Amino acid sequence: MAGADEAETTGTLPQTTVDAIYESGLFSFKTPQVLCGAEADAMIQLDVIGAASRIEPSAGWCLMIGAGTLANIGAFLSDEVRYGQRSR
Repeated sequence: MAGADEAETTGTLPQTTVDAIYESGLFSFKTPQVLCGAEADAMIQLDVIGAASRIEPSAGWCLMIGAGTLANIGAFLSDEVRYGQRSR
């Protein structure tokens, strides 16, 4: 929980925590597979965010926001971008 103490003191997640989330691929676990994500279903999303939050609540919050933001961007991409097709 050293990261929790550092986060409380600095008001931001420690870089080591951010790196761990990134390197584990969790920032893309909500992202559709067509965009190279894990496309986790709603129950898995709740389980993962809950587990991260039990370890460090602010990390769970940041994971929820970060992964959700990246996944939601995919909803606004054109089919050409999502599926790698070229416009004609």
